[in-house]
Amino acid sequence: MNQHTASIFSKTAIALACASLCAMPVTYADETHSIERIIVQGDLSGLSVDEVAHSATVIGAEAIAQRQASHIADVLATAANVSLTSGASRAKFIQIRGIGERSQFSEPVNPSVGIILDGWDVSGLGSLGVLVDTAQVEVLRGPQATAFGTSGLAGVINIVTNPATDTPSGELSVALGQDDLLEVKSAYSQALSDDVNVRVALSQVQNNGFVKNTYLGLDDTNGINESAGRIKLDWALSEASALALQVLKVDINNGYDAFSLDNDNVTLSDQPGKDHTNASGVALNYTRNMDWGQVSVHGGFVDASSIYAYDEDWTHPGFHPWEYASVDRYDRDRETTTFEIKAQSTRLSDTADAGAMQWVAGVFYKDTEEGLERIYTYADPNFTSYYAPTQVSVFGQVDTVLAHNVSLEAGLRMEQAKIDYADNNGFVQSNDETLVGGKLALRYTLPTSTVYASIARGYKMGGFNPDQRVADAQRIFTAEYNWNYEVGVKSRFEQGHVRLAAFYMDRKNTQISDFSTFVNDANVTEFLDVIDNADNGTNRGLELETLWTPNSAVTIGANVGYLDATFSGYTKTDGSVVAEQTAAQAPKLSYHVFGDIQLDENWGVNVQVDGRSKHRFSDGHDVQNPAYALVSATLRYTVGDVELQAFVSNLLDKAYYVRGFGGFSNDPRDYYETPEPYYQWGEGRRFGVNARYRF
Repeated sequence: MNQHTASIFSKTAIALACASLCAMPVTYADETHSIERIIVQGDLSGLSVDEVAHSATVIGAEAIAQRQASHIADVLATAANVSLTSGASRAKFIQIRGIGERSQFSEPVNPSVGIILDGWDVSGLGSLGVLVDTAQVEVLRGPQATAFGTSGLAGVINIVTNPATDTPSGELSVALGQDDLLEVKSAYSQALSDDVNVRVALSQVQNNGFVKNTYLGLDDTNGINESAGRIKLDWALSEASALALQVLKVDINNGYDAFSLDNDNVTLSDQPGKDHTNASGVALNYTRNMDWGQVSVHGGFVDASSIYAYDEDWTHPGFHPWEYASVDRYDRDRETTTFEIKAQSTRLSDTADAGAMQWVAGVFYKDTEEGLERIYTYADPNFTSYYAPTQVSVFGQVDTVLAHNVSLEAGLRMEQAKIDYADNNGFVQSNDETLVGGKLALRYTLPTSTVYASIARGYKMGGFNPDQRVADAQRIFTAEYNWNYEVGVKSRFEQGHVRLAAFYMDRKNTQISDFSTFVNDANVTEFLDVIDNADNGTNRGLELETLWTPNSAVTIGANVGYLDATFSGYTKTDGSVVAEQTAAQAPKLSYHVFGDIQLDENWGVNVQVDGRSKHRFSDGHDVQNPAYALVSATLRYTVGDVELQAFVSNLLDKAYYVRGFGGFSNDPRDYYETPEPYYQWGEGRRFGVNARYRF
């Protein structure tokens, strides 16, 4: 890190710390009192968010409720250096610290950001990030290879739902709002016997989606219609052992009609698209306590089918004499089976002597089978493919007390990753490689503070570009490795907390998503996503999280990220060489400022601001997303177990974008000759009311 960069870091840290004290106030009940210990369940150390040796954000149930959140896309903007990309009905592609996929079409993809849902690995299935009866959403930044292998190159989103309890309890909420918003969520838990507890949760979310299709005269062609249900059954087999069964059903039936030639959020398509995902999951977890610790066995299965389709010409017959008509559709069926055996020792006490150790060791297996059929107007026959990655890994972590208040954390994972692929164009490919990652972290812990320094190595599998029109030199791309060097301090005090992390990532064989264009026999330009390796990538930055409760009625704070992400040594599909370029979806500045005031015994008000500086949409073109800030507010009235809310999101009705394309023209009015930028708009201002009853 050069002197200029260090200066920027130091000035930014001072500025952000000052900004956090001036921030507008959100009731983060899980974080209001820093004395409460919030365990990061996605980390093998079993430590709290104020103790883990990496940057992490835990978004609690009250924070989720304050944002009227029904999907992870509704809450991840609260975390520093986290971005989202749409190009679908929801912003379901996630980037952490400037690393992450932004789309998927025909090509098989190994996601850079993992999504874990109650132990199910649903990475690459962002639609399944529904928030039903959620206890907390954990954002784990930086490589998480020790715990999650190939699913943790850039970081992991870990969704944890509420457990089944023996005490009858539950929650019911109903929200109504503009754009035909309707959300109904419910959960209930009770004991079935002395040894068996059950919890059932259901949700239904729908709205019209803020897009008007003037050709069809409809306002719901980009609408949301999502339902989900979960059953948890916990059975105490004995005093030392327990069995947990979980069943999940998610039904996503969203529209996708987002792009217009005039970039005005008014569409003209005659065949609006779809963004459907129907998934079922079952998981079984067995735990047994031993004299020395615990053994757990976890097995999970997810069966997901999806339809992703869009009107490629964005218009209708008769729009223009030069028009063309085309629909592109991708039908996927995916089955994922996971199995893990893990043993871990009893957790060390805070007063453990030097030389004391705690450890975790395990074996993990993941098998995925994915079948794709692409149904495209200008393709005959339909394109079909079979993609089957299999991963087998062993992992372990040891935490050792070196001296009073000083401990060393060492983790290692070795993974055998194999991919089998075949399609009806005759392309058959296998890839078999051994991947190694892990971490080394030194922690100095005081009663109210933790200082750490860590080195972590993450990885993701290599792969291939299946389309036969891709240049031979770019058909195969190799595995990527990510070294993360990080230092941080986390301090807790009676009125809040401060967490500050500085990181430097060194990426090797950086996988870059580019595109090629081809003119087909119908004189229509086709776009092919192409993944290839750049020589290096450098991602460095800061993350600051603050919370301050000056008195029992006021909470204010901020989560702020600074990011400088580039890649270098990349040959584009057109043959030009990129010496160095800023990475896509990597805004220099990201921030979430929040505040909450309890006006009296019953009334409270909450304000939040989410913002991003300007940034590139893609690595393959130069169109940028302008800077924006979104303001949301909630007025609440609480009496007993009932809370009534009046809320507004995007209060200033700010026009902002969640996806952008460039480098081509889709407009027959200029004879497809003038390249234009095209944007997908984010949601407009929405007023609504919500009633929530907890018992």
